[in-house]
Amino acid sequence: MYYLAKTLQAIGMVNLMVALYAGITLEHGMALEYALLAAGTLLFLLGRYLEPRD
Repeated sequence: MYYLAKTLQAIGMVNLMVALYAGITLEHGMALEYALLAAGTLLFLLGRYLEPRD
């Protein structure tokens, strides 16, 4: 479960970088940026929730 959680967190962080890149480079990329931001945040938080706590 630990590796799944860390993988989801990493994918969420990469998705946030893609959202930033889309927001900077695309002329009308604000809606796409918000969608990618929301998806990346949800993936990261899901991974954070699944991460085992000691």
